[in-house]
Amino acid sequence: MADPVTGAGAGDEARRRGLARLAGSGSRGSGRAGGSGGSRGSGGSAGSGGSGGLGLVEAVTTWICRLAALNVMWLLQTLAGGVLLGLAPATSVLSQQLRTGLLDDVQVGYYRDSWRRWRQEFWRSQQRYLIPLLTPVVLGFYLWMLRGQAVAVSIAILLAVYLCWLLHLPAVAARADEAGPDREHGPTRLWLLALRAFAATPVPFVLAGLVGAAAAVLGYLYLPGALVFAVPSVPALAASMAARQVPERLLTPAD
Repeated sequence: MADPVTGAGAGDEARRRGLARLAGSGSRGSGRAGGSGGSRGSGGSAGSGGSGGLGLVEAVTTWICRLAALNVMWLLQTLAGGVLLGLAPATSVLSQQLRTGLLDDVQVGYYRDSWRRWRQEFWRSQQRYLIPLLTPVVLGFYLWMLRGQAVAVSIAILLAVYLCWLLHLPAVAARADEAGPDREHGPTRLWLLALRAFAATPVPFVLAGLVGAAAAVLGYLYLPGALVFAVPSVPALAASMAARQVPERLLTPAD
């Protein structure tokens, strides 16, 4: 017969072994939990990196689709005004829409709202942009008439500088309207404001002008596809980004 004391000691030993196994499994369980937590943590880091990459891809694709839609809207609005009278309001609305997009303030009805803006801007934009938009036609006519002569080089340089200024005029005007919504910006004031902005921040303006020149070449070579994906929204976007660098003090000068 087993010794009761020995039996009791064996029972205690068995209980201690059982507790040790439970403690060991608990440690291993917590180790696995910690390991899985570490895996999830590293996976979370990788996921955040992946989400960052996905966020960049999403932003790029969103802007590509947005620029294509704005190009189509610009074409429709230009045609709606009979081309000549539709060019100025369509260009004004394009700059305003791009400004809204750069401020990350795109709301529901973003594209539908462009028609309301087009109606509001129709006559005011004629005063602001119609003459500047027609001036390159005159300069281009003189350049064609004087081709092959030395003076044609000077006219070509003048035309290039003028087109760079013209590219930024609607973008600077959109930002000036936003900076001083209670101020009525006359055409002459806006034209001079664009010149001052050009002089104050020449580097982004010149870079945007180069983007506009590249987009114009693509538009000439790859019509009509470039009218959907490049012209005029890409140059207008570059101009809007350059206009963001204009000092605030230039936009709201004291009278």
